[in-house]
Amino acid sequence: MDIYRIRRRYTVKYINLDIGICTKGKNRYTEGKMIVKEITIRNPQGLQSKCAAIFIQKATGYKANIWISKGERKANGKSLLGVLSLAIGKDSVISLSAEGEDEAEAVSELESYLLADAGETV
Repeated sequence: MDIYRIRRRYTVKYINLDIGICTKGKNRYTEGKMIVKEITIRNPQGLQSKCAAIFIQKATGYKANIWISKGERKANGKSLLGVLSLAIGKDSVISLSAEGEDEAEAVSELESYLLADAGETV
């Protein structure tokens, strides 16, 4: 019986902590808007390994949450595995979205990187 109570207390604390984090996250951004841009990838190799790694390095420099979606699939723009799992090839249309403090700057820089042949000259 004591073990059940201990587990129950931990569960309640975990749920309360989780709710507190969610509430803090919602209140942190006053605007509550998300910027979304549709981009066509022109790079002959698409957004593969090296280009994706450079994209992620640029994305990690921002505090905003960055997402890439292709079709019905969506991935975190700061995760190499997530970006590569989308299999973004040439002439793929993706949606780049950001939400957070510096969302406008993040989307504009990442959009200009992807439109500039995604690192072909790097």
